[in-house]
Amino acid sequence: MLWLWMGDVAHQVEQSLEARNGMAFGIEFESGLFYANVGAMKARRVNVDSVANALVAESMKGPGVRIGFTARTLPTSQDSGAVRWRRTLPPQLGWLAVLVADDGFIWSGRTVAAEHGTPTADALSIPIAFMGPGIAPARYDRTVRSVDIAPTLAKLLGITPSEPLDGAAIDEVLVKK
Repeated sequence: MLWLWMGDVAHQVEQSLEARNGMAFGIEFESGLFYANVGAMKARRVNVDSVANALVAESMKGPGVRIGFTARTLPTSQDSGAVRWRRTLPPQLGWLAVLVADDGFIWSGRTVAAEHGTPTADALSIPIAFMGPGIAPARYDRTVRSVDIAPTLAKLLGITPSEPLDGAAIDEVLVKK
């Protein structure tokens, strides 16, 4: 895995905007996401779309970034990374741009860290194990989703969830030994 970090890009844009506007907007980068106080930017009449486009363009210059999206481009893209980001971003979050890393790259500020919880293909490919009475020992190489854990546990425990769940029970786990 190769490390990929855009914190320096966020810092440069923050410095430039602060010099022009006399205030900081809190532009930060974390795990493929550029976020800021977008409300303050709009109040100071900063062209948020222009800043977002510049962040994506600058991030795409080096190796490791497959694609980037802004608030205008994310909703309509059919790219798998865009689909994952749409499912990840809370509506109230003030964000400027999101990036998708190339295969073999992880978001890291040059430190060893786990990256689970980000919408990258590598982070989504995590092992899962179910162990306990009545669960047959086996190994399966098919893809399951983290949202499949709750429905599987509910069926194993014989309970009905009080709300609809996004995932589906993992049938292989439900087979009694």
